[in-house]
Amino acid sequence: MTEIELLNIIKKRELPKDELDAFWDNFFGFLPLFIFIILSKNNIAFLIVNLILIFYTFYCKFNEKKLITIVTPLNEAENISLIENIAEEQQWKIKTKQNALYEFYIPFLFNQPGHKLTLIARDNAILLNLRNIGSTKGRMPYLFGIDTLNERKIIGLINSTEYKIYSK
Repeated sequence: MTEIELLNIIKKRELPKDELDAFWDNFFGFLPLFIFIILSKNNIAFLIVNLILIFYTFYCKFNEKKLITIVTPLNEAENISLIENIAEEQQWKIKTKQNALYEFYIPFLFNQPGHKLTLIARDNAILLNLRNIGSTKGRMPYLFGIDTLNERKIIGLINSTEYKIYSK
């Protein structure tokens, strides 16, 4: 990734297309929801719940590549050091390391990757994006609350560690 591409990502506050945007993986992730609509035509309550779940799935899909800004008192070099220290401590599997952009795989069950974490170090901020990887076929844009818990844990790690590094 070039510096210009990285600057465009930062300006848009959104990640570009990647391997998680494959059409068939996403199609098979949504397929069970549409099958439930056909099966629930006689049960209004189940149909309403299923429609809400479909709308939530599309909402998550359209917003899953947005970057969250975590404000830090550190400059870019210190934020890079912070990211590397946390990744080593948490034993995240590194996918990409280019300039100030880091991509990690975070283990879920049986040490298999469950989430793709993207961190971009900037002056006074770290940009974060966490996406569910899904299974071999089918990828939902959420994992029923586990994404939120992992995201909060990562933000907590960054916030608790930054002051230790900053005060040195």
